[in-house]
Amino acid sequence: DAGRLYVVKRVDDGTSNGNITVSRKTSDTIDGATTYVLDANYMAATFISDGANWHVASDYMPGGE
Repeated sequence: DAGRLYVVKRVDDGTSNGNITVSRKTSDTIDGATTYVLDANYMAATFISDGANWHVASDYMPGGE
C-alpha cells in the first residue's frame, strides 16, 4: 500500500448527521488514531500510506475552521 492515496469528501444536504468515519484496516493507524471523522458538509481529507500506516496529507474544512 505504500504510496497509495485516497481523497474523501463529505457531501450531503446538511440536514442529517451524515458523518463519514474513515477507519483503519488492521493494526495500521491514521495519524496515530484508529479513525478519522469528516463531520462537516463539504469537509475533505487526503490520506496517504507509507506501507505501514496512513497519514493525513491535507484536509479542508469549509469556512476555514
